[in-house]
Amino acid sequence: MKKILLFIITLVTTVVFSQNTERPIDFVVIGVPPVYHGCETQKSASNKKACSTKMLMKHIDDNFDFSVSEKTNLAVGQYNVFVSFVIDKKGNISDIKTKGNDYATFVNEAIRLVQSIPKYASPGMHKGKIVEVRFTLPIGFIVEIEKK
Repeated sequence: MKKILLFIITLVTTVVFSQNTERPIDFVVIGVPPVYHGCETQKSASNKKACSTKMLMKHIDDNFDFSVSEKTNLAVGQYNVFVSFVIDKKGNISDIKTKGNDYATFVNEAIRLVQSIPKYASPGMHKGKIVEVRFTLPIGFIVEIEKK
């Protein structure tokens, strides 16, 4: 009986640990990056990556709510939220996570900005396979006027 039980445990363990648990590839090391709309005509992977990053930054700048820092009672200074997200195999944004500070106003604005990113024109590829790609984006908030 002990031999049969040990075999079943080994079999279950093998099945559980052999499941496909692919992690997203980091944008910095991706072979062929996800391509942002407007960058499809770029020839090389490095040009696609540069163009996609530039277009993403433009989207963030164009959609940033500058009144957010006025809605806080924080001291003058810069506050950062690091937002990481996954560009999935279909080019959609998912798995949004934040780090950096706990000021809900800034965190909520950073999440809103990332959620507003349009679907990418094409997903990332690595070693000939379509993969999920993790992107980390620092978003800085500047408080210029001290509240009294």
